[in-house]
Amino acid sequence: MDLRHPTITIEGLEFRWDLERGGFTIAGYPCVMMFRDSSLASLLRGFVNMVGLQRFSLAMQAEGQRGVDQDWEIIAAEPSFEAGFVRLNLFAYTAGWGRWECVEVDRAARQAVFRVYDGWEGLLQRNTGVNWGAGLIAGKFTAYGTRLFGTNCWCRQTMFVAEGDPYDEVVVEVSERDLDAELAELARSEQATSADLQRVLVELRRTGEAHMRALAERDRSVQELRDKLDIIAQQQAAIQALSTPIIQVWDGVLAVPVIGSVDGDRTSRMMEKLLETIIQTKSRHAIIDVTGVETVDTYTADNFVRLIRGVQLLGANGIISGIGPLVAQTIVDLGVDLTGIPTYANLKEALQACIANKSGRGARRPSP
Repeated sequence: MDLRHPTITIEGLEFRWDLERGGFTIAGYPCVMMFRDSSLASLLRGFVNMVGLQRFSLAMQAEGQRGVDQDWEIIAAEPSFEAGFVRLNLFAYTAGWGRWECVEVDRAARQAVFRVYDGWEGLLQRNTGVNWGAGLIAGKFTAYGTRLFGTNCWCRQTMFVAEGDPYDEVVVEVSERDLDAELAELARSEQATSADLQRVLVELRRTGEAHMRALAERDRSVQELRDKLDIIAQQQAAIQALSTPIIQVWDGVLAVPVIGSVDGDRTSRMMEKLLETIIQTKSRHAIIDVTGVETVDTYTADNFVRLIRGVQLLGANGIISGIGPLVAQTIVDLGVDLTGIPTYANLKEALQACIANKSGRGARRPSP
């Protein structure tokens, strides 16, 4: 035997001490031993005096519910809850927690009944005369019920060792009662203690910090959205610029290649930009090249006419080039009036006409 790490086995559980570090484990789980009626009693009595009996009782239940992860590992390792509880009972009574018994589990009604014989809480309450009722062990039983039934549970103690009963009996059942709500209610009532108020302050501080984080996250999201909107606006401006290119192909001659459909908005942008460019460059000719337009309707054709009329109002010569056979046929069928608007088969012929006009040789006759 390792003299610095002695072990014994009780009920199949290994009790192991680490005498070098002062540690102690049962089946590998860290444990602590203390004198029940002196050290432990003094510890708990101090808490009762500090926070009040009702607050202490609820706090014990709350901590009992939160501290069952290792308990549940033991229970879940067995084929059923009942078998797992029997296994857990070995840890309980060999460590001085008394003998635990699962009297009944009604899964249909979602209710379970537990008993504790000679549990340290019941004996401690009876010996000290301080009865806080359902406590740490009852909180554990409540947590077992919550995990077993998959819903919130509450416990009520029906028998008390502290009052002379042979065991503590705890009934765990489905309930809407909540420990946090019960503790908060204490803080709102005249039964509140300084510990209750401190807890409320801590909760308010935590809530305030969470609110500040939420506001910071909101501001960050708003800024990201603004940045994205700015990018979209820049992209739209770039697309508009690309969709309305105006090229100075010769001295005093502008060309506007049009690709795709031309709606009212696009016509307005094209007209605004084209008229500004005519004024800035003092151009005398503006060629609207529609080679990239495959189909037109009455609305599109009227937009082209509006564009040319706007150019003519500035005293410049508006020209249309690149009308294909299908577009020409459609214009004829729609009865669109292009009277007074020079048209050419392609951009080359339109440019030649403009150059000839500037040189004084006279313009070539427009294509029919």
